Amino acid sequence: MTRFAIPYEANDFPSTIPSLGRLSCSWPGLLRSATSLAGSTIGSSRSGLSWLPGVALEFAWRAALVGANLRQRRRGGQPLLQTSQYRALDPSEKSAVSFFLGQVSAKHFADYLLNAPIFARVDEAMKAAGLPLVGRRPDFYGWGPGVGVIAVEAKGRSGIWSNQTMQKAKKQAGDLPRVLGGGAHTAIAHMAYFERRHWKAWLLDPSPRRRQQDGPPLEAVLLAYYQPFAQLLEERGAGDASNHNGVTYDMAELPEVDLRIGLRRDLHQALLLPGRAYQERGAMLRRSLDDSDLEPISQEHFAEQQLISVKQAAQLAEEEAETGRSTGADGVMLQAGASWTSVAMSLEPPERYSVE
Repeated sequence: MTRFAIPYEANDFPSTIPSLGRLSCSWPGLLRSATSLAGSTIGSSRSGLSWLPGVALEFAWRAALVGANLRQRRRGGQPLLQTSQYRALDPSEKSAVSFFLGQVSAKHFADYLLNAPIFARVDEAMKAAGLPLVGRRPDFYGWGPGVGVIAVEAKGRSGIWSNQTMQKAKKQAGDLPRVLGGGAHTAIAHMAYFERRHWKAWLLDPSPRRRQQDGPPLEAVLLAYYQPFAQLLEERGAGDASNHNGVTYDMAELPEVDLRIGLRRDLHQALLLPGRAYQERGAMLRRSLDDSDLEPISQEHFAEQQLISVKQAAQLAEEEAETGRSTGADGVMLQAGASWTSVAMSLEPPERYSVE
């Protein structure tokens, strides 16, 4: 496998993050970002949570959307391109796919550039906490102990970036319900778009406008992010496990898209506590994360760490591409099969089935 890149422009970010740059990526890493967006599983049951059937198909569907609409060049380090299948879509279909790809890109940048690997839907976190869904809200909460909470408004366009759309996103990202216990807060407006068929990203860092009311506690944010993985393992896990660097992951098979997805066993077990309120399960998730790779970053070293993230992205992407495996500080592992090699993914989708 060969890594590729997402060219980006960042405005109003710390000076250590280049305003123009390329974030190196791999297919396993990008697929982990895509599948981590799966699941709208928060319901209105007595416990505050309910599972909807078929989340495994949603994981597979999100991975398939990435593969069907993006391809790479044989030469490493180049931007991704639209596929012929994407170009054949009608305008409304392109808009829907581009909207999804905008969310994938936002998750990927939050994880690999901004050190916020937890990326939960705002509405799901608020429903988990029993809060009403009123007013305009950003799309996602990103979180990492070194950065606190990032409110993210994610946009996607089938054409070039739009300043009008970004200004709307900037305004919406600033509507920031404060997460209780989540640390510092900031806001990000993110857009993924196509320019000359190349996939690119644009990031803005607007000043947040603090709302008077509080948002959900961090425990609800964590539960909203991890709950779909628990359902995936319930549907497809069947006791399968994988050990990587001394850490055990409970794994689920997605043969529809030639992937295996896993969750660190201690995080999985925290989600399975019977009869526990979300606060208790969320607190166990928080304790597990505090003891893991999500080490707090001091404020004086945060800007330095972001620069390291930019520099290390290429090395990490190369390792992911070579092994077909992506493991995140969120405790999620994705193992990509032979269908996702650089040789296959440099071809148009109808041609890939013949690659051995």
